[in-house]
Amino acid sequence: MVDADLTNKFLMRSAVDDGWPEELPELAAETPALPDFPLDSLPPVLRDMAAGVAETTQTSPAMAGTMALACLAAAVAGKFEIEPKPDYLEPLNLYTLIAADPAERKSATLALMTAPLYRFQSEENARRAFDIQAYKDQREALETELAKIKRDKKPDKAERMADKRREMDALPVVEPVCIIADDVTPEVAASLLAENHGILSIFSAEGGIFGNLAGRYSNGQPNLSTFLKAHSGDPIRIDRRGRKEAIDKPALTCCLCVQIGVLTDVLKNKAFRETGLCARFLYCTPPSRLGERAYNTKPLDSNVKEKYRALLYDLLSVSCQEPQPLGLTEAAGNVSADYFSEFEKELGSTYREYSDLAGKHFGAAMRLAGLLHCALHGSDAAQADVNSDTVQKAIQLAIYYLKTGVSVYAGTGETGTASDAAALVKRLKEMPQSMRNKYTERVCFTTSDLHHLFRCRRVKRAKDMFPILEELAAAGYVRRNQDGNWQVHPVIVYGMWD
Repeated sequence: MVDADLTNKFLMRSAVDDGWPEELPELAAETPALPDFPLDSLPPVLRDMAAGVAETTQTSPAMAGTMALACLAAAVAGKFEIEPKPDYLEPLNLYTLIAADPAERKSATLALMTAPLYRFQSEENARRAFDIQAYKDQREALETELAKIKRDKKPDKAERMADKRREMDALPVVEPVCIIADDVTPEVAASLLAENHGILSIFSAEGGIFGNLAGRYSNGQPNLSTFLKAHSGDPIRIDRRGRKEAIDKPALTCCLCVQIGVLTDVLKNKAFRETGLCARFLYCTPPSRLGERAYNTKPLDSNVKEKYRALLYDLLSVSCQEPQPLGLTEAAGNVSADYFSEFEKELGSTYREYSDLAGKHFGAAMRLAGLLHCALHGSDAAQADVNSDTVQKAIQLAIYYLKTGVSVYAGTGETGTASDAAALVKRLKEMPQSMRNKYTERVCFTTSDLHHLFRCRRVKRAKDMFPILEELAAAGYVRRNQDGNWQVHPVIVYGMWD
């Protein structure tokens, strides 16, 4: 095995002979820690379940807590909506994205949190099995009769065919319910939404769905319309040859668990960013517990597990034609109005560079308030207004997701936003082999090369890289040659880094 320290020391000696400094100073970096997940902002049933699952899986409560909110959204989406003020409604479905490295037990945590959804779906379809088969039999019988009429030569053939089609249309549709799906294409997602009265949830421990959205099965053409519209409840109309579907008020919930590398690819996808798909997600980058996990852990309390199941079953059993509105108490209305005014100012300053993400922050806070209210009141949620304490706790959760999202957008994940100079050095150490080969051949980078490698929204043009490069030059990390291009310290380019 090659010794990294020896390799770097050899490179440093060679670099000194070529005029590079013998020591590279540590670059100052802003590394404000992300806030802890506000577990106590969750209602007791969700809080206890998330804490119990985090203990038994030895993972961060942020992971299970985010999944709990997504499961709650899957249970209530399309049944309730929050009305913070007149003429302003927010649906209660959520898009959540949890990013963690391999071996972080995403699948195990997701399986525990989603078990009641799968169980309810299975039990409901078993209960409906007779009616489902009866519907199929009746449908097939009518289709057989229609085919027989088509072959008929009698003069009233057209009228009888029309009557039979009307009879078929009047037949109450009884199909298997699909509450929760996994890795689906956009086309299948639209069909499932249409078949399930506009309500669907997608939970996945992998990020393959983003490949589907990017055009894996559509000749490389992104197909985002269903996922964009189903977040906000905009009508979906599909009228293509052999496929017609109409969903008046879709409510799709997503909980996607991906590896950090997949998240990076998602954020680099131009179509995802420019259409606002990325901005629709609540991001969670749970801190790793690798290296400190215990083997003997406290098992998940059966009472906690049962209360969680009972809550989801109660909400999943709600039946209504239209979403029931959830109003705010006067105090809660004041809290939401004050927070809106306060945050609106920050949109024009603190979050200007992340306006697409931050622009959905208040709406996310209101959705979370509606969800927390449903967790507290169950199927009777519409009988009481959302109170101020619930709104305040929802705002705390929304702030956690906003700050995590900003960190994710800045490209630094859970470690915070590093200074531009330190971030560029980090990317140089992690550069793709193709760029490393290019450097070896030319022994320099152009400013454009480094701008492309940097990938930072704040630095929009190559010429904006100069202040960063000048800081690195002063510290001995880079130097400029006579052609105006940049050489990088050999230890940074060829060294061995964790």
